[in-house]
Amino acid sequence: MGILNTKEERQDFSDLTDWERVKSMSDAEIEANALSDTDALPFDDDWENAALISAYNKLTSQ
Repeated sequence: MGILNTKEERQDFSDLTDWERVKSMSDAEIEANALSDTDALPFDDDWENAALISAYNKLTSQ
């Protein structure tokens, strides 16, 4: 059987951002860091026009 993670067991990730460092960076530095992050693909100009598709749910689709 797989591992079941409950809400009570989740790790708190809220303190992993160094907000003082972010506040001291210029917009150009922030953008350069974001673009160099291989785990964070940049959005294209049409991302806000993308269709939101949700899975059919028998419980909520009555």
